[in-house]
Amino acid sequence: MKTILKTLFAVFLSICGSHVAAAQNHQADVVGYGDASGGVTAAVQAARMGKKAILVSQYGVLWENIYLNMKQITIITASLLIGFVVGTYFGSTNTTPQGVVLTSGPKFEEQEEILESFVSACLKGSAEACANLYTKDTVYMIPETPILEGRQAVLGSYKEFFEGRDYKVLEMSEPATEVVHFGDWAAIRGTGKEITESKDGQRSTKTYKWMILSQKQDDGSWKMKWDIFNFDNPLK
Repeated sequence: MKTILKTLFAVFLSICGSHVAAAQNHQADVVGYGDASGGVTAAVQAARMGKKAILVSQYGVLWENIYLNMKQITIITASLLIGFVVGTYFGSTNTTPQGVVLTSGPKFEEQEEILESFVSACLKGSAEACANLYTKDTVYMIPETPILEGRQAVLGSYKEFFEGRDYKVLEMSEPATEVVHFGDWAAIRGTGKEITESKDGQRSTKTYKWMILSQKQDDGSWKMKWDIFNFDNPLK
């Protein structure tokens, strides 16, 4: 935040018009010392009151104002306000752990939303809803099938799967075990369970494990960039 404020302070000096002189006499009504917020605030307030102010530091005279008009004062005030907001934002977001394994919390729950939407789409047998959870350039890796690339290929795979499904899905779950979050990307791993019933009433349970690489989209949503899974036991 300090770096951002110092940068904006430099802009502040250029807007107002600075006079840097090493060996020159200066006259002013108010003299501020330092390049911190206190000195800047005092100088601006003096200028608003119609006083002539000089801002000095260990580097010499930083700024000497010629009475500011209201437009200049507005620009300076806005610059300092933006600096505070931006500095606060980056100061808070930079404290968010990156590359740390999460098993709970907001970042973990954010990825769980993808899984909930996927399970819901599968239970409804909606190929379109499933495919829309993937990025346009997704890579889809499922058992005993060559790698599929692109959302359209994934859509075709789900359509074929649902059209050929001759059993009823009684229960399906895909709980996340761990999430590793790093900026606009997240790696998720978990397990899956599906209980089905055939046309003759026979029930069976399939369990599997999966891993997903998700990517944050421009609209704030998350979609699957990579998706891979395999079953715990060979399918009969």
